[in-house]
Amino acid sequence: MTKKEAFLLAAMIFSCVAPVSQAGASILYKKYLVANYGGVEILCEPYTVRKDDSVIKLLREKGEISANDFPEFFRIFQSINPRISDINLIRQNDEIYIPLKKLTPNSLPGQSTGVVSIPLVSLTSFGEMLEAHTEEHTIKEGDNVSGIIDKYFQPSSPEEEKRGLDLFKKLNPEITSLDQISAGEKIVVPKASIKTQPWFKSMYETKGSPHPEKKTVQKIEEQPLLKKSPSPLQSAEPPPMEKFASLVGGKIYKTGQYFIPKPDGGVHKIDLSKDPMIDVEGGGKVLFCENYESITDSDKAAIKKAMPDTSIIDADKTGTVEGIIDSMASASVLRKPGAPVILNSDNALIEIMPEWLFVPGRTSSEKKVFLTPLADDSKKSHAFFIDYLKHVKGVLLKEMGGGKKDTKEPQKDYFVDETETVTFSVQSQLYANLSIALGYSYSENAQHSIAMEDGQNTDITADTIYSPDGQIFVLADSELSQDNVKALKESGIRVLEFPEQNSEETDFSESTISHFLEMLGCKTQINPTLKILTTRSGDPYVTIKPAGVHARTPRNTEYIITKGKFASPVTAALQQTGIKTVILSFNSFY
Repeated sequence: MTKKEAFLLAAMIFSCVAPVSQAGASILYKKYLVANYGGVEILCEPYTVRKDDSVIKLLREKGEISANDFPEFFRIFQSINPRISDINLIRQNDEIYIPLKKLTPNSLPGQSTGVVSIPLVSLTSFGEMLEAHTEEHTIKEGDNVSGIIDKYFQPSSPEEEKRGLDLFKKLNPEITSLDQISAGEKIVVPKASIKTQPWFKSMYETKGSPHPEKKTVQKIEEQPLLKKSPSPLQSAEPPPMEKFASLVGGKIYKTGQYFIPKPDGGVHKIDLSKDPMIDVEGGGKVLFCENYESITDSDKAAIKKAMPDTSIIDADKTGTVEGIIDSMASASVLRKPGAPVILNSDNALIEIMPEWLFVPGRTSSEKKVFLTPLADDSKKSHAFFIDYLKHVKGVLLKEMGGGKKDTKEPQKDYFVDETETVTFSVQSQLYANLSIALGYSYSENAQHSIAMEDGQNTDITADTIYSPDGQIFVLADSELSQDNVKALKESGIRVLEFPEQNSEETDFSESTISHFLEMLGCKTQINPTLKILTTRSGDPYVTIKPAGVHARTPRNTEYIITKGKFASPVTAALQQTGIKTVILSFNSFY
């Protein structure tokens, strides 16, 4: 097969993508979307964003747009791409529509349906176009197909490598096995320049095909323009800036340029390679300017108008994380909270006193955003608790762990609920089941052989609780005589005596529970304030005030005994600090 025959055959194979026969020649077509913008129909191309793409670059390369129409087409772009919240931030592999030009009514076949097919290239010239971007290669000893493709096609990703291999197969159909090529054999290899051809890109664009329904879009406000879209850094950054972005869960941008329109008709340029920007979820963007003093007040006003959720910070003092925080505080991005934030939760109050508060009203976020330095990563809030505060209570916790890593198993975004429920109908059941829930053992009608004053042993039967460290507690009831109580005490057995009460009533008030547990040797507090997390300086940061009794057993295990269930994330936060929950459930039929 000659080289020319190979090109013609490849062209025929490519025509299988979307061929239409017309006037004796095959033509390759591509589908486009027709969107309605303010009563005007706009031709739009489905497109998958590639590396280094930006909106302004795509409009210039693909669209038929005059300089005066660019602002309007930026608005059209955002309207037909509602998932792109900021046209300055399109990213590789985003699937978008590119507005190309305005259409007059019925100027294209099928225009009224919202989808049209436009010819890309005819096969009469396709072979010549392929030939211009290929090269003949004579196989040498040691050559392999993969290495040859790498040399000529220069793939930059696994996807491009697949495309290069696909092209090679189409250009060399006589090669049936890629593992069997012989020295001296001549083959046709695609060159890297073929990747720049619009018809080539379209051959492989399977994503972003238009939806068959016709789109109607609304006008929106004009956005600031970008020459090159910033993208989150993947490589290592200078430690302080990278560390701060990581600690607050933000994204750092150091590539791309903003061109901000000024009132006098000029443009203020922001080069992110010199002036990096950090985007903090809920806290807006922070721009760190290297030559802060040289930025005029009018330039700052122009930046604030174009990017209202962006604060401008002097980068001169950002050599450390602490310096970054101090600079943000000086610029009124952060401030010290005047009082703790109190949140109502099921059966509990949550109190948060962060080190810093992102200043309200600076961003469009309705959430409160807190920043707090902690001793280390192991002291951070449970992920389940953080998610609950964010989505249910409108509070974002940004916790800085100080760089130390937790030596324990990493936190998960779920937890195993260890809550126990104590069900009872009478007082004795309450005491028995509660003591078991707290790690004690219980025996009903236990026998105790006790030496009496007359020297004789007697067996005393009573409900008995045994502590983990071997102490014995007998529950005194109306059937236990005073002589037996005295004998039990003299033998070293502790007798739990309770105030008289109506035998038909069950008292499970906080005071009764507290009294019972203290007789078992526990330390208790009613409706406690529990310090869940502290700041790096040791001050309370997150506290929870549950309704119920906090008990610390002689073995230092901690429990909250309560009558109502907590929200699961609150239970998770309590468990994270080693506090288990016990729920009292009265059931008259138990």
